[in-house]
Amino acid sequence: MLENTGLIKMLEIDQNMQENDSSNFESIDQNNSKRIFELMADKQIVTPKDKYNVALILQRTNAMFCDGILKNISPENFLLAYSLSNSAYNEGLEDAAYMVALNQDRYLLFTLRYQKYGTQKIYDDKSDSCMWAPVDSTTTDIERAKHGVPNLQVLLAQTPMKTFESNQND
Repeated sequence: MLENTGLIKMLEIDQNMQENDSSNFESIDQNNSKRIFELMADKQIVTPKDKYNVALILQRTNAMFCDGILKNISPENFLLAYSLSNSAYNEGLEDAAYMVALNQDRYLLFTLRYQKYGTQKIYDDKSDSCMWAPVDSTTTDIERAKHGVPNLQVLLAQTPMKTFESNQND
């Protein structure tokens, strides 16, 4: 089964926009999301690589600050990206392993304010630095390794983690 060439072109534009810090990203992201949903409705996202490419595009959706907290405008895009990358991974696309963790963490971070694996950093006003968003300590290092994420001890040696308590009271 062939990959969706229109989707590949959309991904190339998206990646180029990220690398070149385009100021027109909001309208491009909206158009990409609309087109992705059209392709999904038409059952044109079928191969594991198609699903992975869609997850790559959806994993970077618009956010805004609201009451001092960074909130995602469409966190459901992260949930969809997680579902698609997980499907691609389960269908044998090993490259999707990290995307599974990344998208699940982003969804959890923007909805519940913590993460499962440890892929997301947040800015902490109090320390004027980036810290790991709170990480679920029940996630095992074996689960992290399965998805290409370093173990928790290594993550915490690199960067401190914001505590659940201080995160809740921001």
